[in-house]
Amino acid sequence: MKNNDPINHSIRESPGPSALMTDRRGFLATGCGGWLAATTLSGGWKPLRAEESPSDPAPQKTRIAVTVDGKRVRTVPAQFVVVPWGRGAPMGRTRDGVLYAGFSTEGPGLESILLASSDEGRTWRQRRLDWWQFFDQTLARDSSRWLFFDNRWALRSDAFGILKDGSLLWAFRQAEDGCGAAGLEAECYVIRSQDGGGSWQGPFRVDKAPFPSIGNASNRMTELADGTVLWPQRLGANSTRAKEIRQAAERSLQPWTETPFTASYVLRSTDGGRSWGERTPLPDWSFETTLLRLRSGRLIAAIRYQPSFWSAEMMEEQLSARPSLREDGFQPSKRVYLADSEDAGHTWTRFRPVSRTPNGPTDLALGQAHGELCQLSDGTLILTTDHRYPRHEAQVLARISHDEGRTWSAEVYRLTRAGGSVLGSSIKGYGTGYASSVVLEDDTIVTMTGAGTCLRWKV
Repeated sequence: MKNNDPINHSIRESPGPSALMTDRRGFLATGCGGWLAATTLSGGWKPLRAEESPSDPAPQKTRIAVTVDGKRVRTVPAQFVVVPWGRGAPMGRTRDGVLYAGFSTEGPGLESILLASSDEGRTWRQRRLDWWQFFDQTLARDSSRWLFFDNRWALRSDAFGILKDGSLLWAFRQAEDGCGAAGLEAECYVIRSQDGGGSWQGPFRVDKAPFPSIGNASNRMTELADGTVLWPQRLGANSTRAKEIRQAAERSLQPWTETPFTASYVLRSTDGGRSWGERTPLPDWSFETTLLRLRSGRLIAAIRYQPSFWSAEMMEEQLSARPSLREDGFQPSKRVYLADSEDAGHTWTRFRPVSRTPNGPTDLALGQAHGELCQLSDGTLILTTDHRYPRHEAQVLARISHDEGRTWSAEVYRLTRAGGSVLGSSIKGYGTGYASSVVLEDDTIVTMTGAGTCLRWKV
């Protein structure tokens, strides 16, 4: 897709001495220049500043381009503020209107940041997760709390959620052999806060048995009317085994046709995120899935559907060289698909691409893979996706549906400018990320783009 100068909110960061500095373990060395060295407010919060940027942290006006088939047809007004980098910042809203987003920064350093806004996303304050609150030298070395602290540099934010009682849930994934520490297994932990991030309970380790690996969901948790919390999560082979399978498939030039070696399940918690018991499967090859409970009560899932037997580059190469693959029913994908559930996520039906017509072809390009949904008061659905390829056209996009996701309009809202890299760039407001949104009472949409900006906009 070509981009015709769609949006103008860009802030170039200075490479000068005000850049944030980190020590070898990824901790922030908060000197005089960085925004994390800002004056502390009451309760440990800090004002969100970007001293590397010449811009003011107050909301700034911009316009979002709306295109059809790559051609701009109109623009809509919006406001944006600068926020820290992160692959994604899953958002939620409490009953009293406070917005929260939890994520790990992309760099420099591996910091875990909680953002909060009490003025509907116009300004934000931040709190850095204090890992030392989990330290207790009296604990057994194999206890969850000890491991959570001791392996903290191998942990990054994996999911976030807000419950009806105001509790915050924040999930972290421990990467296999994270930061070069040989022998680490993939694990997931959940921590809880009942005071807006002032203190945290846990961690609670998520049971992955009998699978060797868990995590890399990059999503938002969903609470049902009865208080059950749903969290789609990846379970399956570890990275070494997955790599072996993919390499074998690439050497044979044949798609992987056996049972998926990695799959996603909907995990359930009935005790506010302390434990995750029952799990039910999502469609095969589902990753990075986020759920939304519609006003009708039905659940809809935005799924990264990606059969993981070939790399994206090899997939395109083989499809070009072997047209018969399509004729044989082979459906390559690295795109958002949708599915519905009428039974609180136990079973899923109507697995389908994002298309303009019922049962039509996908309207998404290869690489528009991570999606999240929100719903306006009139029932309109908003789907945000990343757009990855080609890299110089990377953006965050949005589409709308007026029939609960069965069909989608031809209009595309371009929430960032094309460029940067897949997950952040040196210029905020450019490129793509894993966007997350909440809808306010007046149907204003607040979107963390994952590209260093937070937008307030309307369709």
